Amino acid sequence: MSDFTTSDGIENSPSPATEAPSSAPAETTVEQSPIEADRAAWDAKFADQDEKTGVDTSTVKTAAAVEHNKAIEEALAAIRWTDGKEYKVPAVFKDVLTKAESLDRDYTHKTQRFSEERKEVETALKAEFERVMMHRQHVEEMTEAKTLQTRIEQYKDIDFAAWAAQDPAAAQKHQVIRNELNLRMQELNNGIQQKITQEEQDNKRQQYVSMQRAQQEIVKSIPNWGPDVAKQVTEFSANTLGIPMEVLNDLNQFPWAIRALHMAMGQHQALASAQPQNMPKPTPEPVPKVGGSAPSAKNPDHLSMSDWLKWRNGQVARARQSGSRVH
Repeated sequence: MSDFTTSDGIENSPSPATEAPSSAPAETTVEQSPIEADRAAWDAKFADQDEKTGVDTSTVKTAAAVEHNKAIEEALAAIRWTDGKEYKVPAVFKDVLTKAESLDRDYTHKTQRFSEERKEVETALKAEFERVMMHRQHVEEMTEAKTLQTRIEQYKDIDFAAWAAQDPAAAQKHQVIRNELNLRMQELNNGIQQKITQEEQDNKRQQYVSMQRAQQEIVKSIPNWGPDVAKQVTEFSANTLGIPMEVLNDLNQFPWAIRALHMAMGQHQALASAQPQNMPKPTPEPVPKVGGSAPSAKNPDHLSMSDWLKWRNGQVARARQSGSRVH
């Protein structure tokens, strides 16, 4: 718009309002995430409906938010992890994570068990190696002791006094040798005795360990195993099966043998309980006399040996007289 002049000759400039707007600074555009953009579009949609229909849609938006939160809660599931804390994960992954946790726990358990078994095997191999080396050394010492004993016996019949009178230097030399042989023989005997004692103690210790392991396996494999059940198995094995007690004592270190005896006892008890109880004993029929006479008042099965022989001889004699066949 061009400048204009009033009637009084005063030149007026255009008002600020009529001036062209100066260029304003450009607004900064903030990028929105996809979730925020969807939420803004959702709010704009409801706001547009409010303007068009004049209906308050705040209730509808609240219900939609509640349904949305409910759907999220239903889609999540709580799971307690190995660290003891509880986490919320998608429900579709719960079974997978639970199985993964179970596999991890099983793997840890098996790893620990294999480690313990490996230590046991290594300990057993080390003990066996030491036992073999000790036995080898024991054999070497026994061989040396036998050789020394042979050399010592060579000096048994020597008269060192007479020998010293003839050759003092030689007699003294061999006396020194004999004394050294006796000292070495004594050292070997002491060492051999110590090794024998040590081997006996190791055998007892190993037997005790084997017995403890066998008892643990028996307790695991036989239900309700205890002193009472063990006593029942022992009495059944000794009285019914006739197994000597020294054999039963050796069987205690073999779990499979104890399980077999326990099963045999159970089957024996089951058969005994299946039989009818308090059955009347059958009454023996009286043996009729030869010739068809009345039955004898005495039962032959209840007679003594001498009375039965008399009765049998009379029966045979009467049968021969009557020509009947003797039964």
